[in-house]
Amino acid sequence: MNVPSNQLLSGLDIRLARREIARILRAAGNEFAAEESDEFLMATAGLSRAELLSSDWVIDAKAARCLEDYIARRMGGEPVDHILGWREFYGRRFSISKNVLSPRADTEALISHALTHIGNMKAPRILDLGTGSGAILITLLLEHPGAVGTGTDLSEAGLSAAKDNALKHDVQAAWHQGSWFDALPEPAAFDLILSNPPYITDEAMTRLEPEVKNYDPSIALSGGADGLDAYRNIIASARDWLAPHGWLGVEIGFDQGEAVKTLFEDSGLDDVSLHQDLGGHDRIIFGKKSPQ
Repeated sequence: MNVPSNQLLSGLDIRLARREIARILRAAGNEFAAEESDEFLMATAGLSRAELLSSDWVIDAKAARCLEDYIARRMGGEPVDHILGWREFYGRRFSISKNVLSPRADTEALISHALTHIGNMKAPRILDLGTGSGAILITLLLEHPGAVGTGTDLSEAGLSAAKDNALKHDVQAAWHQGSWFDALPEPAAFDLILSNPPYITDEAMTRLEPEVKNYDPSIALSGGADGLDAYRNIIASARDWLAPHGWLGVEIGFDQGEAVKTLFEDSGLDDVSLHQDLGGHDRIIFGKKSPQ
């Protein structure tokens, strides 16, 4: 599939450009062609969605070259968020790259349930294990301004991305490099520990779509033979790092609900609850450390 030269886009008003870009993407088999056409135009013109629909902007040669590049990269299989360099999460933009897992809409359920557990606390202490882009921790710190946050990640590049996003959103947090709790420099007690750990099985890793396999880091995806390696590591030590009445919450794969729920219960966590995403799939589990 050939990408049109910018001469074909240059001079078009935004309404015609929306249709033309969508037509090109649709012809390449893209089922979200209209939505992605709008994303590219909004990014190029610096317009909001409402402004896009009412704008009379006419594409000049420079903008046409930018759009041509976006189209070519998308037709080559690169995800839109990697092309633009950001992903929207909980109503905010977070910078992403191949060094971090791009935050997904399903993970917003983790935020919503976490906020119900810390809503009445003045200064909850939050730990985000495997923070990646920092989207989970930064979002909670913005939604609960009194919270105190710590993020860990095995990847130095991942922590760098989290720090950059924290700076962008004017959020202060402590960041530590290392594996799960081993990254923490000293003992601490947290009111809320969260993680969206790698949970894809070894077998499923071989069947990942190219848009995931080629752009999200495997370290953030691969969960071992049964997909539960990270959960075992985290849950085994969680009680040692939770304050009395503190909560542990994790995101899970759609078919891992009962297995991870059992790990929670066997570790001694109480009030274990399983929650679904907007699609009705098991997605989030929380459990509480009750005082001995």
